[in-house]
Parts: sequence; C-alpha cells; structure tokens
Amino acid sequence: MEAQLSNSMRNDQEMILDTSKRSTSTLQRSKIEPTKSFKFLSSSAEEEASLAHYETRAVRCLRLVVLIVLVIAATVVGVLAYDYALEEEIKEFERNFEANAFKLVESFHNAIDYRLGAFNSFANALTSYSIETGNDFPFVTLPDFSIRGADTRILSGAHVFHWLPLVSDADRERWEEYAFEERGQIDKEFQLDRQQRTQQDKDFADVAADGNVRFLQNNKQEEEDADGSEEATEEIPAPRNNTVVDDGSGYHMKIFSNGALEPQGDQPNNTGPYLPIWQRSPVSGAKQRILNLDFSRTNALKGVLPIVQRSNEAVLNWAIVPIPSGRAQLEASLKISQFRNDVEAYLNDPASFLTYPVFDGFTKNRTLAGVLVAPLYWSLILQNSVTSVEGIFCVIENSFNQTFTYQIDSASVEFLGMDDLHDESFDYLELSADVNRYLRRHAAPSSRAYTTVPLNEDFGQYKIRVYASAVTKDAFTTNRPLVFLTVVLAAFLFTSIVFLLFVYVVEQRQQLVLQIAIDNAEKAAETERELNEFLSHEVRNPLAAAMVSMQFVASAADDLAKEVESKHGAPEFERTLSKKGETLKALKEDINIVDVCLTFINDFLRSMLDMHRANADKLQLKASPIDIKTCIFEPINTMVRSRDADYEFIVDCPDDLIVMTDSLRLKQIVLNLVRNSAKFIHHGFIRLRADVRNGMVCLYVEDSGPGIPLEKRQALFQKFQSSLDMLSQGTGVGLCLCKSLIDAMGGEISLDDSFQSGVVGSPGVSFVIALNQPQVRLESFEKQDEKGTKDSVVYEIETRQFEEAASEALIVANEKPNELAPTALPESLKVLFVDDDNMVRKLFARAVKRVAPGWNVQEAANGETALRLVEADEFDLIFMDMYMASVNKQLLGTVTHNFKTVQF
Repeated sequence: MEAQLSNSMRNDQEMILDTSKRSTSTLQRSKIEPTKSFKFLSSSAEEEASLAHYETRAVRCLRLVVLIVLVIAATVVGVLAYDYALEEEIKEFERNFEANAFKLVESFHNAIDYRLGAFNSFANALTSYSIETGNDFPFVTLPDFSIRGADTRILSGAHVFHWLPLVSDADRERWEEYAFEERGQIDKEFQLDRQQRTQQDKDFADVAADGNVRFLQNNKQEEEDADGSEEATEEIPAPRNNTVVDDGSGYHMKIFSNGALEPQGDQPNNTGPYLPIWQRSPVSGAKQRILNLDFSRTNALKGVLPIVQRSNEAVLNWAIVPIPSGRAQLEASLKISQFRNDVEAYLNDPASFLTYPVFDGFTKNRTLAGVLVAPLYWSLILQNSVTSVEGIFCVIENSFNQTFTYQIDSASVEFLGMDDLHDESFDYLELSADVNRYLRRHAAPSSRAYTTVPLNEDFGQYKIRVYASAVTKDAFTTNRPLVFLTVVLAAFLFTSIVFLLFVYVVEQRQQLVLQIAIDNAEKAAETERELNEFLSHEVRNPLAAAMVSMQFVASAADDLAKEVESKHGAPEFERTLSKKGETLKALKEDINIVDVCLTFINDFLRSMLDMHRANADKLQLKASPIDIKTCIFEPINTMVRSRDADYEFIVDCPDDLIVMTDSLRLKQIVLNLVRNSAKFIHHGFIRLRADVRNGMVCLYVEDSGPGIPLEKRQALFQKFQSSLDMLSQGTGVGLCLCKSLIDAMGGEISLDDSFQSGVVGSPGVSFVIALNQPQVRLESFEKQDEKGTKDSVVYEIETRQFEEAASEALIVANEKPNELAPTALPESLKVLFVDDDNMVRKLFARAVKRVAPGWNVQEAANGETALRLVEADEFDLIFMDMYMASVNKQLLGTVTHNFKTVQF
C-alpha cells in the first residue's frame, strides 16, 4: 500500500504543486470553512446574475417602447414619401426603355433590310452583265469582282463575299471546261485586290499620322499571309479522289466536295444541282484551289439551296460560332478584309450566312441563276441600332435552336455569349419581334427596291427579344426619393438623439450592474475550481496514509492471531477464539469496512480529479513507445489476479506489440475496466486482448459476466451513472473517466454489442479501446542516423518497464503478500529514497522493511540532499520523486542516470 500511495501521489504531484498552495492561501484569506465559502459565493453569484438580468430586461423593454413609437412615426411618413418618388422614377424608366426598345427593333430590321438592298444591287449587276454580254448563266464572270465585291462588303458588313453560279447536271461538263479556261481570273483578282488594299492602307496612313506604323505593319503582314501560306488560306483538304491540275495551282478540274456533308472528292455525276465557288472578294492565298468547291454541300449552306430554288427568296442560315480549330482560318480571312485593323473584335462574334438569289432576268418568269453568299455579323447589325441608354440586352434566337445575347450600350455592342443571358427580373418589359415576318410586313417603297427579294419565313427563322437590365434601371435612378426621405429622417434624427442620450445613461447603469455580476460569477467559478483541486489533492494525502495504516492494522491482527496459535497451540487458540471470536471477527469486519470505504473515497477523488483535468485541458500526456503486453497487461494481471478467484485471468497479446502512447493513462483505463469486470464476474474469465486492426492498435477487455442491460448502454459513458448491478455500489464516474482519458489521448472507447463470452448464462461484455496509433516496430529504428535513436528508444522502454514493475511489485506486496512469489531478494542492499513528503518516506521505509528487513534505507527530502548523499556514499538502488519543490530550478525532478545494477 505504500507503493499505492507513492503511485497516486506521483499521479497528482503536477497539480498539487501549483494548486494546493494557491487553494490554501485562498482559504486562509477567506477565514471561513471551505464548504460554506463555496456555497456563499455561488449563491451571491446567482443573485447578482439575476439582478443584472432583471435590470437589463427592464431597460430593453423601455428602450423598445420608445423606439417603436419613433420608428412607426418615421416609417409611415418616410415610406409614403419615398414610395411616391420611387414610383415616379420607375415609370420614367419604363417609358424610356420602351421608347428605346422600339427604336432598337426598328433600327435592327432596317439594318437587315439595308443589307438585303446591298446584295440585291450586286445581283442586279450580275444579271445586267449577263444580258449585256449575251453570256448565259452559269457561264458569267463579272470583271473587277474584287472592287465591286469590296463595295458590297462595306455596305453589308460582311468580311468575305462569294458569287456561286447554279450548275445543273446538264451544264456540268460545259461548266468544267469553261471554268478551266477562265480560272486565271481569280489570280488577276488576287493581284488587283492586293494592290487596292496596299494603296488604301497607305492613304489612311497619310491621313492618320499616328497610324503610320499600324497600317504599314498590317499591310506587310497581309502580304505575307496572302502569299499562299497555309495560315492565310482556307483549309482545303489535301487532294483525295480529286482531279487536280498538276501545275502547282491546286485547281480542281471537276466540281468537288470538301467532305463536310458528303464524301470528299469529285462529285459524282447526276448529283446536281451544284453551287461551285467561282468569284470571291477578297481573294485569299488559296486562289485557284477553292474554285469548283461545291458550297451547297458545306455546313455554311446546309439545306439552303432547295429552299432558294423553291421560293426564290433570300435565306438566313444558322449562326456560325468560331471554334478553336477554325480560328486560324477565320483570322487569316479577316486580315485581308476591311476588318484587318480590328481582327480580335470579330474572332469570337457569331455570324450567319445570308444566301441571296441571282436571276437570269428581271421579268416575272425569271429563273434562278446562282446565289451570292456572305456572313453577316450580328454585332455590326446591332451597331446601327445603338440607343441613347445603356445596358439593354438583345437576345437573338433562331429556328436552329441557337440563342445568343448582346449587351447594347449607348456607344458599343458587346457579345456576351451563347444562350439567353438576360436578367429574368425584367421579363415584364420584354419587347420581341419575328425578324423574317417583320421585314415582310413593314416593307415599303421608301425602303425596298423594285427587285429586292424578302427573307424566307419557313427556313432560318430569326427572332429578336429586347430586355432592360439593372444598368438600364440605374441610369434612371436619382436621389429624389432620398431627398423626400431626408426631411422625415431629420425629425427622426433629432428625436433619436434625445432618446440615445437617455439610453446611454441607462446603459451605463446596466453595464455597471452587469460587470459586478460577472466579476462575482468569475470569482465564484475560480473559487470552485480551487476548492475542487484543494479537496482532490490535500484530502488524498491523509486518506492514502489511512489506507496504508489500515493495511498494517489488518496485517498486525493476522500476525497476532498467528503468534497466539504458535505459542499456545491449536486447542488453546481455538478456546481463546471461541471466547473472543466475536470480538476478533467484529474487529476484522470493521477493518474491512473501513478499508472498503477509504478505497471508495480514494477512487472517487482520483476519478474526479482526472475528469476535472481532462475537462479543463490540464491533463498532461507523455507519449512514449511502450510494450502493451509487458507494460500494460502483465502488470494489471499481477495486481488484479487472485488465487482464490473462481474465474481465469487471460492475457492474449502478441509479443513486441509496441505503440506510442501514455503508459500511465492507458494502464489507468484498462485497470478501471478490469476492476469493473472483477466486481460482476463469478465464473468464467477476464481476458485482456490486443491486436492490430486496419493498421491501428486496438485493446480489448472482455469478461464472462452477466452483461450490460440494453437500456443502460446508451448512457454507459455518462457521469454519475447508477451501478449496473443493484447489489454493487460504485462512484458512477469510472467509465466516464475512461472515456475522458481516451478522448484526451486521441483514441476511442466503445462497447462491442456483438460480443458473446461463450459461457452459458453469461453473455459477457467486451470493451474496445481503439488507440488510433499504428504499431511501432523496432526494426524501423535501424534506419535512423548514427546518433543511436534505436538504443535510446529501447532504453526508454526498458526503463519505464523497470519503474512500473517496481511500483506494481510493492503494491502487490502489500495488497497480496501471500500471492507474490519473487525470486530470492538480496539480503543486504543500500537504498536511497528521495521524496519531499515525510509521510511518504516513512511509509515506504516501513513497507521495504517488511519485504526485505536486511536492506539499509536512507531518506532525502529534496534533490540537494540526495546529491550530497550520493557523493558521500554508494547506493544499490535509488528511488526518486520526479516532482519535488526546490529553490534551484535545475534540481527540479533530478534524474539519476548512472547507478549500480543489481542482479536478482
């Protein structure tokens, strides 16, 4: 029991040193009994807190009443004034938006109508040229196409312009012969177009002095791109199944497909009609390579030719959105167009191909002779529709399930992206129009030429929807509502100042009362903590001494009975026992009752102290590598195992199962669980088991007891639970303490509901302790550096095992002296016991004398004295308290490393 006292004292020294003195001084200053002081402060804190709460509630109620009156008055007048001004602003915003939206829609359609007129003018030129020259279609080549096409490109906003004659199957052979003879026209147009661009850039460079470098650099780049390089030309596929002239021009003798909609190569006979590319503005470096490409079989004119043939109307096809793979081709085409100085602005802008019919005459019975094709940029069409307000969203959608959104400001048009991106909160102001139908219904002699054809309404239907946005609304937002509201707020502000002065005075008083209550509550809480620590520490010292003394009394009673029996013999002893048997029996029962009560109080105080530490985050954990079997299971087996027990104590643990954890706390957890099992088990076993599960070490405490009722499992680890057995009394904090300790160590503890002991009538219990720590293998330390890491780890494990085994041996020696069967101890050893507690030193010396009467035990009360004794004499064993008070900080917890090894 002396070792039990030492062990418990070492567990609590850390909290005793800094708590007991502070608690003692506090109690001395209060000059009242600890319990009464605690109750008084708690009651006072409650009264102060109640008073502060009452005052706070009264002030808040008063402040709330005054505020409600002021707010209601100000709100009613302010809201009315503000709403009136705001409503007027909203009406003005809606009127202006509607006016601008109508203007935008009208301008948008006028811009498209204007482009139709530009295409119609060029178509009429082709028809007139055919009539004047007597050349029948499709055998018509318009002179100076690059110059005339440039005019149309500027008027329509297209960056490229094509003339595609309509070739039937009957005219195909003649057309291919005609095209071969006239193919040089595109080379001439290429040179002419290039000369015109160069001259135009120089002219503009002369006009804009700050643009000299810009125009000349663009012209130089254009010339490089136009030399037939791959970057500057359309991506015409490499010849495959094509009839190509072998003169380096890349000219295709026959009408061919690029493979977009039909197999690549020469178009088979009798698959017409065809729309071969014949003339183009501007001419790219591809030159003759693009001639005879059947444009009706490309994605740009997919499904368009039959509609134009049937209706003789213009068709607006689906919108082409630039993709990364076609960016280089589009960029090269833009660099030789009128947009060559602003290429980036059109690289990401959608464009729709407009297909405009060209007829062989001007009479009603005219027939289709070909088509003009050019891409129209929607941003350029919308630029002609710029309004006087900002932030208008224009959503364009077509019958090809395409939708794209533009934002129109007073001076610019910005493409926002594909999809409907307008603000849905302004749907109520939507203005929409069907583009194809609008153009047909609003056509008039003032805007439509004699021969201009309308847009087809069945194919390529487009619709425009116009919405306002927050930017548009903000443009009409003024401060007029605020002006109306300011008058009301001025009156409210004056009243509020008076009210705030009143509130300030009341708040000061309230804060003063509240601060007093808080201070008292903090003092009460601090006193409660100090009192708990004081009771947990200071009471345990005499309590532990009393427990050890009771062991000595019990041992003395047994020795006295043995002495009487040895002197007088068994008969005389029996007669004496019969006369005084009741007294001796009562004495032993009293000793046992006192011992049980003292043990109960000691366990309760220790558990409460550990729980207090864990909850206050003051529990210090010292992780080190420990062997589960030798450091945890076997010592507990020695401490708990009893020869007279009806159950078997089993240790099932692999050797060298080492883990990094706090040995003392882990042993405390397992010991609590084992002692709980020992209370309830009557037969069967208690088993300590360990293994590695999912790479982590787990411990198991299993028994063959009566089990735990289902209704008590939910609250198993809560504080102050009733005993699981109505006949056994416990503190109610053991399992809660185990839970707190394992949580602090970063592990988990749980009850295995599926466990069955295998003993009939005893389902048993299995507690699972998951340490959440991997197994540490000694082989891993061999890979460390030359500093001897492995040796230090092994030394630490062996040292801890020696210290714990020595402590536990003394516990067993006092609790179960008959069950300890050590090897022969040396008859004479010199032992030094260092501890600053005189009671602990005396009890230790007394316990050692019982175990080894021949040992010479010397005592030291501090580290300084111990060092002097060691210098003056040699000791075989030194027991050192690691936490002792000292005036020299370097001597706190003096550790002795070099001592004589004793062989047992």
